[in-house]
Amino acid sequence: MAHDWYFSQTGLDRISLLIAFAAEVDGHVDIRRAVQDSISAFILKAGAVQPIPETVDLISKLDPTMPMAVGTNAEVSVAKASLHAIGLIHRFVHTATVSDGLAPKPAPDIYLNCARNLGVPISQTLVFEDSDSGVAAALAANLDVVQIISN
Repeated sequence: MAHDWYFSQTGLDRISLLIAFAAEVDGHVDIRRAVQDSISAFILKAGAVQPIPETVDLISKLDPTMPMAVGTNAEVSVAKASLHAIGLIHRFVHTATVSDGLAPKPAPDIYLNCARNLGVPISQTLVFEDSDSGVAAALAANLDVVQIISN
C-alpha cells in the first residue's frame, strides 16, 4: 500500500481498508488471511508504537478518577497492544472494538458501547477523535466530539 493512500483511509476498520485496497489494485486479495497476517505483524511490532505527545499530555492533565474508554475500529489485541506500548493502558477502564461484534465507525455502536460501559450519560460524554468516520460515529451517537487534526 502506498503511504499516502493508506493515510487517506484513516478511520476505516481493517476489513474495509483491505477491501478498498483490493479494489484499488484490481486484484484478488484473500481478505481473511490479510486481516490475520496484518494483525499478527502489528502485534510483533507493537513495541515500536510511539505515543503522540499531545495525547499523553492531555490524558495526564485530566482527573485520574474520570472514567475513560477507548473506542476503536481496531481489533482488541491491536488496541491493547498499542495502549500497553505507550504506557496508557491503565488509564482506560473500557475498550470497545470491532472484536466485540460492534459495527465499525461511522456507525455509532462503538461509542454507544463506551458510554454504556462507563456508566456516563451521553450528555456528559466527550469524544476525542482523529478521523472523519469517527466524528460521524460520535455525532450519530449524539455525543459531543472534538476532532483532532494531526499533520
